[in-house]
Amino acid sequence: MEIKIEESLQPQDPFRLTLFGDHGTGKSSLLEKHALYYNYEDGLRFLKAKQINLVGKPYEATPETSKYIYKNAKELLKQHSCLCIDSLDFLEKAIIDSVCKEKNVDNIADIKWGAGYQMASNKWRDFLNSMEHLRQVGFNIVFICHSQIVKINNPNLEEYDMWNLKLQKNTAAYIAEWSDFLGMVCHDVFTVQQQKKFGETKYKPGTSGRRVIKFGHNPSYASKTRLPLPDEIDLSWEAFLSAVAEARVEGNSAKTGKHKKVQNE
Repeated sequence: MEIKIEESLQPQDPFRLTLFGDHGTGKSSLLEKHALYYNYEDGLRFLKAKQINLVGKPYEATPETSKYIYKNAKELLKQHSCLCIDSLDFLEKAIIDSVCKEKNVDNIADIKWGAGYQMASNKWRDFLNSMEHLRQVGFNIVFICHSQIVKINNPNLEEYDMWNLKLQKNTAAYIAEWSDFLGMVCHDVFTVQQQKKFGETKYKPGTSGRRVIKFGHNPSYASKTRLPLPDEIDLSWEAFLSAVAEARVEGNSAKTGKHKKVQNE
């Protein structure tokens, strides 16, 4: 085996992005003009997007779709810079249904010794491997997922709540580990102090109307970035690409003390 010392930084390397958030926040429409969608949940009917319709299809249609895209990658890359999985939680349902069908059970929990969950994990690993092959031929990979509140048991703190991917716990961890960027999509919300009544201070929620992606480390939501991205950017594909390009110029180092915002002008 020949040993080589190589430069690790790959300035133009396609990335792996996972976005999660509540319904109706604009996750799907973000890539309307840029992505070829794996459509699992039928949420694209009001968008002018290119899709492969997998709504109601068995999980086995997913690897077949990936093989087709890999085979035709050269032509598809001329039209689509990204592949968008919309959404992970609907894909998970297809995976669980596939496992149940293989074992002839109604519920994955009915498979003894947790073997059903292990089978699902194996399918997820196969899926992520296929996404990696597609990334290596030039596609940016974007995962979309809904959100849920989960309990976090931190040995240094009391138990607290966090927004996370709406997936099985182990699956959410696989996706986070695989992703280069993990951001929460939400509306810009703040509180306004109301007049005191009977000595009690109350706060009223408000919003600026902006929709943002949050990448900054915060105990209230899951996040991750391999580049020094801003803590928060506007929900705009151009704004995200601009932030990534700037961070790549700065170098792949941890962000310290930065609280800048990138807005779509």
